[in-house]
Amino acid sequence: MRKTQIRGFGAALLVFLSLALAYGDRSVEYENAHYAAVVSVGRGGLLERVVSKATSETLLEGMTLYTDFGIYDERGFVGTSEKGAGDLNSHREGEVLVVTAEGKLVGDPAEGKPPIRYAAEFRFDQGPEIHAVVKVRPELDRPQARGFLALMWVAPAMDRWRIRTIDGLLRHVYRQGEEAQRSYSRELPMDPVQPLIAATTAGGAELRVENIKWSGTPAFTGPVVHGRAFFLCFLDGIPRDIRAGEEATVSFDLIAGRAER
Repeated sequence: MRKTQIRGFGAALLVFLSLALAYGDRSVEYENAHYAAVVSVGRGGLLERVVSKATSETLLEGMTLYTDFGIYDERGFVGTSEKGAGDLNSHREGEVLVVTAEGKLVGDPAEGKPPIRYAAEFRFDQGPEIHAVVKVRPELDRPQARGFLALMWVAPAMDRWRIRTIDGLLRHVYRQGEEAQRSYSRELPMDPVQPLIAATTAGGAELRVENIKWSGTPAFTGPVVHGRAFFLCFLDGIPRDIRAGEEATVSFDLIAGRAER
């Protein structure tokens, strides 16, 4: 599998990247002063990992969009993978490198049935943030679906998190043995004006999720933290309509930095 590395924004490198991706390249590696990131077809065109340049700790790993119950009749994983993804594409908008992908969620419960299609966009520049947009477009109707559909990733080096809620900052220290339990699940809704999710590592690096915005159907229900996994949920047990051809979008900034003192 051939990979393309990008450091900075030389015009020749960007032209090479666009040509390489057009001929079927399967991943993009991007690096600046704040982080190193990989977007891969193996993850369905989503982020494979983000590593802090300050501490060399992995801030994000294995981004996945999936459902495992409530949309299809049978339970089971239906999500992003290499099998359901097309090739990555890229273009330049001034000093910003834009990487896009689209595809459909795949898994046994969805075989022979209308798919859930998705599209993703990641924007990289010299700053500490990665701007992400993920859209889902089901091609089936399921009124008042009581199921699960979420964009998730793991923060493998996390030792604590904080979430800005309507009542202020909620803080939690991760402890061994929490892998199998939720430590946050809408007990206090996120602040709707300045939402924040932050995962901090033992080495003092941090990945913040800010500027979270959502629209469409099924409506965004909120985040979940389960062990070291983070979920931005379109469905999480609360009944929501799914209508064929209607699109739901979540956009946010992933910001790699140092933890606040």
